[in-house]
Amino acid sequence: MRARSHVRFSPTVILLVLAVASLLLAGCRHRVDGFVIPKSEPKRYNIEVVLANNLQNRSVVVDLVPVNAANLERWRTYSMTQYWQREDPMRANADKATFSFVKSASQQTLKQSDDAKWSNWMKTGAQYVLVLADLPGSHADMPGNQDARRQILPLDINYWLDKPIVLHIKVQESGVLVTTPTRPGMPRPIGW
Repeated sequence: MRARSHVRFSPTVILLVLAVASLLLAGCRHRVDGFVIPKSEPKRYNIEVVLANNLQNRSVVVDLVPVNAANLERWRTYSMTQYWQREDPMRANADKATFSFVKSASQQTLKQSDDAKWSNWMKTGAQYVLVLADLPGSHADMPGNQDARRQILPLDINYWLDKPIVLHIKVQESGVLVTTPTRPGMPRPIGW
């Protein structure tokens, strides 16, 4: 009869392995194509909106609208043509920050230190901020970021490269452009 050999681990080693495993599980949301997506951490940012040179002599309105996961699909598919109609209920009821660019203004910023605005947004579970621009000319209504007048910004700190403090947006005649780099290999946020 062959004797069995048993490997014994000290209680300290077992506790250490369990602690590391629990930290890994708690800190990770899931894997996509082998990429570990860290637990979501919505964060306040300075959101800087700049008009392109060809729009600086025109009147342009930009809304920043906070959205939680439960309302994302509704906002992602809502007609931007309808949204910019006078007295549209979605626009009227949105808890938004509005930038009205007139001939002299070319840049405006929502500060992360705007406690009242950001506090209200975070209380609603905001995970995204939609940048909605009333651009000159005609534009086709499209869902999500396919509509030139809409960009969806994740507030998850893990989505952006180098965990920025400022999210940079450029509004051009052709549409809204996000110029803050995203982390390479990050999958698109849910709902895109």
